[in-house]
Amino acid sequence: NEVDFLDQLNVPIAGMVKDFIPDFLAKYKNTPDIVDLGAIVQPNMEKIYELRPDLILMTPLHANQYEELSKLAPTIHFDIDFRNSHGHHVDIIKQHVIDLGEIFDKQELAQKKVAEIDVKVDEVRAITAERSEKALVVMHNNGAFSSFGIESRYGFVFDVLGVKPASTEVAANLHGQPISSEFINQAN
Repeated sequence: NEVDFLDQLNVPIAGMVKDFIPDFLAKYKNTPDIVDLGAIVQPNMEKIYELRPDLILMTPLHANQYEELSKLAPTIHFDIDFRNSHGHHVDIIKQHVIDLGEIFDKQELAQKKVAEIDVKVDEVRAITAERSEKALVVMHNNGAFSSFGIESRYGFVFDVLGVKPASTEVAANLHGQPISSEFINQAN
């Protein structure tokens, strides 16, 4: 999220982990001016020390390194409590954008981006309100499927965006509930 937020606010990025970059941020993958800081799960601390950044934004994956990183530069841990974010996820994201706008003196642009998020959410809600189709939020990882339900970290898809769930049997779980292809077929 942090790279997306900084990109939207036109804030230059000095370094980032580059092992997993979504397609819409692919321009950062091979940019030599942006130092590759290792893996998303285990950043390269030596490279971070060499970079000497002005500010470090970290995710929950790096929470155990907060103390060490905060000795190097001001460090912000933008955290979303995924155990209870389903109804507030979009609001939390909007607040992160506003906070970054304040930090980088881009308050007006941040407010504009937040307004764009509101418009997009309203557009999606208008579409989902008219549709009868139902959906599963499914992740495929290492040959296994996991489904995320209404009260999961992706619950905002249902609560905020108004998508109708194909199954209410999915438990609230940070990493999703393991499911089979048969479960997907039955929910279809």
